[in-house]
Amino acid sequence: MMLSIIIPVYNVERYVEKCIRSCETQDVTDFELVVVNDGSTDNSLAIVEQVSKEFENITIITQKNQGLSAARNAGLQVARGEYVWFVDSDDWIEPNCLGRITKKLKDGLDILQLQYRNAYEDASLNSDGPYVLIDGIKSGKEVTIHGGLPAPAPFSIYKSGFLRKHGLKFKIGIYHEDSELKPKITYLAEKIASDTDVSYNYLQRTSGSITSKFRLKNGIDIIYVMNSLMDFVKQQRMDKPCAEAFYRQVGLCMNTLLFGYRQLSKSDQSSLHKALTQQKHLFQAMIKSKNLKYQLEGIAFKFSLKLGFFLHKMMR
Repeated sequence: MMLSIIIPVYNVERYVEKCIRSCETQDVTDFELVVVNDGSTDNSLAIVEQVSKEFENITIITQKNQGLSAARNAGLQVARGEYVWFVDSDDWIEPNCLGRITKKLKDGLDILQLQYRNAYEDASLNSDGPYVLIDGIKSGKEVTIHGGLPAPAPFSIYKSGFLRKHGLKFKIGIYHEDSELKPKITYLAEKIASDTDVSYNYLQRTSGSITSKFRLKNGIDIIYVMNSLMDFVKQQRMDKPCAEAFYRQVGLCMNTLLFGYRQLSKSDQSSLHKALTQQKHLFQAMIKSKNLKYQLEGIAFKFSLKLGFFLHKMMR
């Protein structure tokens, strides 16, 4: 059973060699690395090409810059593995984790949920992320009802045929693409299980975090994500428990937007405020979420945007 590790690369000359070498420091050999250079303008491609001379299982694709989603989709299109793992090029994986992981995949899973570590350049600050442990093998609907899976795409391994069967791809041109896609992948999966040991090191770069660079586009794209999730609920004709779980995802996205709103300029706040006036259906979804915080916020926003912003500020 072959695994394809897809590594999108864009201007990560400080990190990419560590990422690739971590993927090659493994206890199995039947896997491939698909490195997608998304129009890097620094030395990233040169570094990848140099490192690739040492290993026979690396395929390099170069395309003009189109963003993370397009790079991941390009990698998926050429991946030969029965399973795919999207590994971000500033992160790295644990030595000798693939042997354990591939044994788990033999159960015919659609998704294997991994455990991760929040990693810092000062390793003394490292901390394991909250574990997501699934008891045995569960359906996607069961997992959805009980809280779903963490949004970041690299925290799971996916059966490539499952993704292709359902036409599951990352939305090109938006931020927060993982929040748009991961709940859908989870819901549609028939078999999900979890690994029990940390495999993924998730680099925390303050300069690249959502809280340090929230822009108007982030807010507009989150509105897109919430509407995409709502459309999916309708398309799937979900039963009430699953629909309520998606409404909670809408509430979570809305709160990400609300936190970011305060970082915007007055002009951008005005633009986002105007965009939200057209989203009363999202507030109604929050009211139906069976999450008290989101319900109260939804009621407040449905009555008045000003009241909704005030309530969120008081409840944070």
